[in-house]
Amino acid sequence: MFINYLAILSAKLVHHPKQIFLHYNTEPGGYYWEQAKQLVTMKYQHIPQYIGVKKINHIQHKADILR
Repeated sequence: MFINYLAILSAKLVHHPKQIFLHYNTEPGGYYWEQAKQLVTMKYQHIPQYIGVKKINHIQHKADILR
């Protein structure tokens, strides 16, 4: 999407980072995504389904574990 590309480009132009890391579990597609990929370092993240033997039911809790 154009708005996502614009957000990444804006962050790069305003903050001048050495690198921008983008964590994902499913890679997006499309023209603007191909443009945005040139601005970031991609890091694949496996989404956890369990903690030990207990199933994680909510995506918010999965995100907490990844952090």
